[in-house]
Amino acid sequence: MNIFDIADSPLAGRNLIEASAGTGKTYTIAALYLREKRMGVRQILVVTFTEAATEELRERIRNRIRDALQALEGEGAGDDFIRGLIDRLPDQSEGLRLLRLALESFDEASIFTIHGFCQRVLQDRAFSSGALFDTELVTDSRPLLGQLARDFWRLRCPQIDPVLLRYLAQRKFGPEALESFFRGKLDRDDLELLPLPDTTSLPAVAQRCEKLFLDAASLWAQEQESIRQLLASPSLKRNSYDPAKIPLWAAELSTYFAGGEMLAKVDVLERFGAGKIGSAVKKGCQAPDHPFFDLCQDLRDVLTELTSLLGIAWIQLKIDALHFARERMVERKAEENIRFFDDLLKGVEKSLQSSRGQE
Repeated sequence: MNIFDIADSPLAGRNLIEASAGTGKTYTIAALYLREKRMGVRQILVVTFTEAATEELRERIRNRIRDALQALEGEGAGDDFIRGLIDRLPDQSEGLRLLRLALESFDEASIFTIHGFCQRVLQDRAFSSGALFDTELVTDSRPLLGQLARDFWRLRCPQIDPVLLRYLAQRKFGPEALESFFRGKLDRDDLELLPLPDTTSLPAVAQRCEKLFLDAASLWAQEQESIRQLLASPSLKRNSYDPAKIPLWAAELSTYFAGGEMLAKVDVLERFGAGKIGSAVKKGCQAPDHPFFDLCQDLRDVLTELTSLLGIAWIQLKIDALHFARERMVERKAEENIRFFDDLLKGVEKSLQSSRGQE
């Protein structure tokens, strides 16, 4: 890697200059612009990211040209770079002419944001690019994204399994969240949507889980006191089943069952499962036995399977929403004759790759 020299580094071909924050990138660009003044402002393109950066560059470059002109006219000293340029001029009168011309024609300088440059290309080469003259540039895509999200939700919501709807509601996923999900994805041609595992078993698994939940809730309501006593059995290790904590676990489980929502998060369910209890039995002792423990174990296992299926179904819903929104977005933009910032980049790219790209 070479050290970049503003005054002497060649600019032929492509050059990548690596610079961190605060190293004088704007100063360097302005200096390079001044150095190449013989090309004329119409032949130099400066592209940056934001409107603010564009305005700053425009002002800094204009000031550099003015400083160099004043130094050459003897009305200012200029900095080391400007003095170095002046010393190298083979003909100072020609230098004066070029600087005056650059300053007088600076309003024609091509200093743009990336999107602004693409818009100018499409407008100036409308026939070559096939761009429409009266297409409106919409700077905020959120209203349209919101409308697409609501359209999809309204059409799809009646078809969504009730269990999945409850799952989505717990995660606050609705039209607003879908709108946020759309941002930055609808125009991504490189975004690959991969196939997902099958979720056709979701209704059957949900039905089985619902039955286990109701059976466990009913048995808990009838026999929770005896169940609590079994958990306090001396045959269980105290570091796993501390009698002082059992009332707290029981209260949490009662709240879970009373809520009537099997998908509600409840970590304590595992402690009432036969698997956890069996792993906590002291050596030489027998595990306490109760049908409730088997019910809790089955409920927890099926809940795990159901949650996995719901997660996949949620992702599939997002993928379906993307397909829907992509198609509708194209239709809406054509109907309303509008385009967004990303369409400017895509429009230039498409035009360059077309049969008239060279033109």
